[in-house]
Amino acid sequence: MEISDRILKILEDFKITPYQIHKDTGISEGTFTNWKARPTSKVKSDTVVTLAKYLGVSCDFLLIGENDPSVKEREAKALLPYKEIIDSYKNATIKSRNLARAALDLPPEK
Repeated sequence: MEISDRILKILEDFKITPYQIHKDTGISEGTFTNWKARPTSKVKSDTVVTLAKYLGVSCDFLLIGENDPSVKEREAKALLPYKEIIDSYKNATIKSRNLARAALDLPPEK
């Protein structure tokens, strides 16, 4: 499997669009279009590092496919920056959680 194939697979798993990555990292949307049309292992090292950080995987995984993290592990890594917020939500009263849910247009807890 080519490096670009692994990257595109992760994007598919997370339902992340090339547009979103472009907005968040500056990597050209055309890069992903080219990879779809012509899978390659010739990916710039700075692109690999940027995507590994963004996707929550190791450079080793993107480059050689070792230490393939499960989707669940990748999701957990992606949530790390929000751990404090999540913990606060879990420890809040139901009234406070329902206020937060209302702000997010979610139905209240019962």
